Amino acid sequence: PDIISSVRQLGNIFLIRNKLELSKSYDNKIMAMMPLVYGESALVQAVAHMHNKIAVDYNDRHQYSLSEETYKNALALYEEMYGRDNDHGDIAKVLSNLGALYHKTGDYRQAEDYSKRALEMYKRVYGEKSVHPDIIRVMRNLVNTYRLQGDNTKAEEYYKTPVSLLRQHHAPHTDHRDIAYSLYRLGDFHDNIKQYSDAHDHLMEALSMYQRIYGTDNPHQDIALLLGSIGYHYFCISDYHTAVDYSHRSLDMYKKIYGEDGC
Repeated sequence: PDIISSVRQLGNIFLIRNKLELSKSYDNKIMAMMPLVYGESALVQAVAHMHNKIAVDYNDRHQYSLSEETYKNALALYEEMYGRDNDHGDIAKVLSNLGALYHKTGDYRQAEDYSKRALEMYKRVYGEKSVHPDIIRVMRNLVNTYRLQGDNTKAEEYYKTPVSLLRQHHAPHTDHRDIAYSLYRLGDFHDNIKQYSDAHDHLMEALSMYQRIYGTDNPHQDIALLLGSIGYHYFCISDYHTAVDYSHRSLDMYKKIYGEDGC
């Protein structure tokens, strides 16, 4: 198993370096070793994982037809391995990836369908009230799909749900980075649909929470990003003096993080 892990790491390195043939050669080595270590059934899983990885690579290169075909090959293998009527995180992951792919290609109906199938399966795997990162990620994918379809009501629902779930998970009155980030995203959404009062409340709540987590005077990327978004909020309501103030605060904090001459 340790050798397989090392070979997989080498394959990923060559994939990142854009050396696809070398990366595939390491994938082939893994497939040859998997049955020897884990038995014949492991070969199907190895092939499915490889298809999913290659599909992600095609997607990153904007080769969407090849990506779609390879994702569906991975999906068929996973369903054969785990059972078509069974729920599994691997199946849900490919469904989610297909949803994100269709979102990129502008097929929002399919994007919504696959993302919702992924979300429901993840909930059955991890629990209805789970705040597993995969669940939150799919909800955010659905937000983007609904926004581009102009359905702000459904988009807002999927913005608010992570905030509610995270508050329940981390207990009331508990500060957590994930809650603050979800509040920031919700505030940004309200700015975009011109609900400025709600946007202000969520952004300021997120800022207060970040400052309690990281410290009021402690430079942090999360705070710097949020300060910039608050500057944009005040720009939207034509309060340019305050917009400039928050934008400068964001810039000054980034300089403290990356250096005065940081690129």
